[in-house]
Amino acid sequence: HPPTTELLCDCVVVGSGPGGAVMAAELTEAGFRVALLERGRWSSPQEQRCSESESTSRLYQEAGSFLTTDHNISILAASCFGGGASLNWSCCLPPPEQVREEWARDYGLDWAAGPAMSEAVECVRQRLSMHTDGVELNAANQVLMRGCQRLGYTAEVAAQQGWQPRKPDDDGGLCSLGWKQGHRQGMHGSALADAVQTGRLLLLDGCSAEEVLRDASGSACGVRATMQDGTGSRTVVVRGRAVVVAGGAMQTPLLLRRSGLKNPHIGRHLHLHPAMNIWGRFDEPVRFFEGAPMTTVSRVVEDQDGRGYGAKIWVPNLHPAMWATWNPWHGPREFKHALASFAHAAPLISLVRDQGEGKVWENSNRRVKVSYSMQQVDKLHLQNALEHSARILVAAGAREVHSAHNSVKPLRLAAVAEDGSDAAVQAELEAWLAQLR
Repeated sequence: HPPTTELLCDCVVVGSGPGGAVMAAELTEAGFRVALLERGRWSSPQEQRCSESESTSRLYQEAGSFLTTDHNISILAASCFGGGASLNWSCCLPPPEQVREEWARDYGLDWAAGPAMSEAVECVRQRLSMHTDGVELNAANQVLMRGCQRLGYTAEVAAQQGWQPRKPDDDGGLCSLGWKQGHRQGMHGSALADAVQTGRLLLLDGCSAEEVLRDASGSACGVRATMQDGTGSRTVVVRGRAVVVAGGAMQTPLLLRRSGLKNPHIGRHLHLHPAMNIWGRFDEPVRFFEGAPMTTVSRVVEDQDGRGYGAKIWVPNLHPAMWATWNPWHGPREFKHALASFAHAAPLISLVRDQGEGKVWENSNRRVKVSYSMQQVDKLHLQNALEHSARILVAAGAREVHSAHNSVKPLRLAAVAEDGSDAAVQAELEAWLAQLR
């Protein structure tokens, strides 16, 4: 085995996502030397190939096929340099007031509901260049906006971070695959860039943290990690006066457990904001995969209990392979029709602010495992959001509506009023929605 490499710095940060990157920026700007450990590999924007097969394997946990133990929920979790900020869909909304109030009321974070939090949010807004001015809606987002307007549902342009595409060939639809244009801020263009500018950041990519080291008093004093390079792997020990673990909801609990921490809450209380897709087929091409994907949000079912729990309705970012996995099996002819409808489809996704919780652990092979069961109230909130989504699609002019339910076949409508207001159409739609309940 090659000898262990030892490094010395002021602070060790594990993870380069939004948590770790911001900590690295704050610490280096305060004058500390920071070693940033990241399992993923750094690559320049010019090296991003953005093919669906390659990017999902390289950027996502379990190559994008990460499932809960009961196989009921697929989890899209980042496993790359920059964390989830490298793969998100450019939409950038501030935390809702009800969420901030809950943090203060239920968890003792008094500052979360006060001016300190507001100032922090404003700082992030400016650093990420969040904006709504000049945001252009692609055809799918126009469907969402048009359907909401015809029904009297709330809908608004969703703030975007950094640069966003002005025309379909600007590759905005590739943001979930790394987006080779590289103009989207994320951590690459904000916190990590700020940390690099100080000259006090040491980046160790391809480096998997194995254990947080502690001194005789029990205080964290470093990290033991395995680093991959062109010749194989080697052990690296990075020592510092402080350690920040920011490996995300999937990896942080595992590292803390491997490091001997016994707090019973470690790995528990996982929230996933479960989501479900529904899509409409239109006579004219929609090509939802072109342009920025998530530029419109409907809050019509965002607060279903007076406490801020419910769902938001958006346009998702999907590509052919994922599109195929999201469509249920109703026989070969129906499946072929769904795939052939890709360019004419307008998908909507409902994301629930969940009250249920899950658990994260690792098995004997060091594979991440997640157990999670939706609470009945979350299922009802999601169901309500799906029904509203279907009505939005029909109001916008969809001729077919497809759900993700294996037991419910697609709704096919005759050529009627463009806005779906025909009484017979409404009766047919409501009968179809009854099958979803």
